[in-house]
Amino acid sequence: MGLRKTDYYIKLILNSTIEDLVDIQDQIENDLNLSTEELEWLEISIADLMSKKSHINLSLVNKRTGLEEKHTLITNSPFTGTAMYQGDIHLYGLNWKVYMPPPVYMTQGIKKWYYNKKISEILTDCLMRVVPGNFQEYFHYPPWLLGTSYAPSTSYVSLQDIIVLAIARKVIPSWEYLIEKGIPKLFVEDLRENSVGTVK
Repeated sequence: MGLRKTDYYIKLILNSTIEDLVDIQDQIENDLNLSTEELEWLEISIADLMSKKSHINLSLVNKRTGLEEKHTLITNSPFTGTAMYQGDIHLYGLNWKVYMPPPVYMTQGIKKWYYNKKISEILTDCLMRVVPGNFQEYFHYPPWLLGTSYAPSTSYVSLQDIIVLAIARKVIPSWEYLIEKGIPKLFVEDLRENSVGTVK
């Protein structure tokens, strides 16, 4: 997704009243230079902000179809406008989805996040007892959302530090245990040497 055009719109969105947001939404929907993904991200960002500004729950209606769309945090809509999908990458024998934070979240210093659903599920099963706040979706959320209104009960801690803590507290017996559970050996070895999975 191109940043230049979306940066322009996100600045308008963040500095707007509720009335302005309606006009901006019309402007965005008529901008033929925006991709479908950009349009979706900006529309969801507007819905999020309108909901916060008005203190009520708003439904997201697709103007083209007239149907209400679910407003949930899922990878297909990239994390309800809180992450920008950059494509897939093949690492450690697995495909990972690569996301970067939109301008609103870039102040946290995390540049990219690599997501693989299977790996996140294994990490959840193995490490949940030492995850900050015991947040069940910890490994399925972009790290810049941890500790925000999307995940207020938790905070970001590097995966390497979480694993070290899990071993120290005997939640898992060793790094090799993660390999036995299905995480690629090279990935575990790299984790042991460096903090990977997010790029700061």
